[in-house]
Amino acid sequence: MATIGNDPNGFKRVLFVAPDGKRKTIRLGKVTMRQATAFKVKVEALIARTITGVADDEVSRWLAGLDSEMYGRLAAVGLVPPRAKEAAVTLGPFLDGYITRRTDVKPRTRINLDAAKARLLDFFGADKPLRDITPPTPTTGCSGSACATPTAPPAARLSAPSSSSAPRSAPG
Repeated sequence: MATIGNDPNGFKRVLFVAPDGKRKTIRLGKVTMRQATAFKVKVEALIARTITGVADDEVSRWLAGLDSEMYGRLAAVGLVPPRAKEAAVTLGPFLDGYITRRTDVKPRTRINLDAAKARLLDFFGADKPLRDITPPTPTTGCSGSACATPTAPPAARLSAPSSSSAPRSAPG
């Protein structure tokens, strides 16, 4: 029912005919032939499940353990239903939970954590999804769309000597 296709540089794909009669492809990436064969067997079981309606217990456990990327590929070709979207974790509740769980800290550390939380919430807002917080970019020094304009032009920031790289004068 399904076949394994070899692409250049060791990339594999599984080709099969879906129950609707159309030829579909699932790209596996750079995997061994043994891994591709094991995946092909599972795909054949999923095709049989869509035709007969009988779910195999082993395949169900395999599906539950798949990462979201590979599961999404199976859903894209219609072999499985899409997974429900997880609720986005936002910064405010994440910081509240983190600080609450830190029972091992001293009182001054708790004060510092609360201060850092206040600064983060002032900058990003409590409703900012954690996935949208990115590291600063080299050109702007800002995180994603959080900053509209940098504080100084990039050339000025790059050419300004820092205190550690400034030449020292001779003592005396």
